[in-house]
Amino acid sequence: VSCLKTLNPLKLGSKVGTLFVSGLRRSFDGLKSVITGVFHQFERLRDGVSQRVREIGRTVTETGRNLFDAGLRTALTGGVIGFLQSSFIGDTADYQQILRQIEVFGSLTVDQIKQVDAELSKFSAATIFDPNQSAAAFLGLQKAGLDLNAALATLPEVGNLAAAAKLDLAKATDLTVRSANAFNIAFTDTKRVVDALVGAADISTAEVDTLGQALGFVGNDANNLGISLEDTVAALALLNDKTIVGERAGTGLRAILASLVAPTDDAKATLESLGISVFDAGGEFVGLESLISQFQGALDGLSTEEITSQLSSLGDRNAVSTLIALISSADDGSQAFANYRESLNGANTASDVAAAQMDTFKGVVTSRSGSLVNLRNRALGPLLENVLKPFGKEAIKLVNSVADLPQGFLSTAAGVAIATTALVTLLGIGQALTGLFLMQLGPAISFVGGLFSLVFNPVGAILAVLSMLPA
Repeated sequence: VSCLKTLNPLKLGSKVGTLFVSGLRRSFDGLKSVITGVFHQFERLRDGVSQRVREIGRTVTETGRNLFDAGLRTALTGGVIGFLQSSFIGDTADYQQILRQIEVFGSLTVDQIKQVDAELSKFSAATIFDPNQSAAAFLGLQKAGLDLNAALATLPEVGNLAAAAKLDLAKATDLTVRSANAFNIAFTDTKRVVDALVGAADISTAEVDTLGQALGFVGNDANNLGISLEDTVAALALLNDKTIVGERAGTGLRAILASLVAPTDDAKATLESLGISVFDAGGEFVGLESLISQFQGALDGLSTEEITSQLSSLGDRNAVSTLIALISSADDGSQAFANYRESLNGANTASDVAAAQMDTFKGVVTSRSGSLVNLRNRALGPLLENVLKPFGKEAIKLVNSVADLPQGFLSTAAGVAIATTALVTLLGIGQALTGLFLMQLGPAISFVGGLFSLVFNPVGAILAVLSMLPA
């Protein structure tokens, strides 16, 4: 008013400006207070949401861990019976059972069966055969009449035969025993048997398996005439290369030997006409090489048709074709049988071939598998013998007491028990998997809570800027 009275424009403008700025500042201060309050409320809401989300994540994680642990316990409870019935523990139980048979059959002492167990473990660790195969082979040697020491000494040679010929160990055991018995070879000389079989296969296209099959038909007859095992397998190797194989070779050689030893009247006339002497002055068989040489000299220069006609009275078609193959000459005119017999002397031994088989990737892998089975038996054997066997005996008593219940009830109960065991196991696995999922989900939820706080954190920065404005 005074400014108006005095009409001082400068003072009036200054006063109005001061009043305007003062009002504007008071309005801005009020607005800042409102905005600050809103942002503080938002921060509290943000922190609360973030904290809650993180708590939910921790809860989910803990729940998942509890479910996982409980699921494992449930699966273990349901699966323990399945484990006891599994092949993993079943193979170990089979080994223990074979050991028991060895103990009983051989009337072995506790120390002796421990020795057998240790030696079988060493054998399995050094070869491609697992302990169950080794134990079964040892039992086969026992049943063949070998005592403890003889069986232990023979087993490595049988293993060489099986590895060299790629045979099952039990089959190799049977072949070795039958061949040794057929030629009255002591089991202390088993190496001679396996070397002859593997050598004959080495010098021809024959397989040890087919040679063994042929020996089963002719072995005893050859031995009765004094023909050695080596001469016999050399003859069979020659016949194999002439496509006379296995049973046919064995029966053919047996038939021609029988015809020569006890000839019919026609066969005797043929032998006399050819000048063939089957026995020497002392009544002993002259041997295959001498006999073959006589036939070659007598039939020299004749055609195949003429030879077949000359020998037709000595037996049936198989016998005659076998004899013709035996008396054949090599490409250089030498006696084929003599060449095979000489080659057999320089053939690879069973141990050499077996070592070569082992020195391959497959041999190493197979040997490793046998070693793992051996380790398993060593680990589980005491458990089966000292814990599960006594428990099993008590369980058998319980089962026997229940066995008198009606058949229908027992069948139903068995079905329910199997189904329940399977169901419990599956539920336990499912529960454990669910828990595992939640254990991964929990941290993810907690991360989202922290991320929520981080994303909205610029609001705090805005508040800080506002608080720096002048009052």
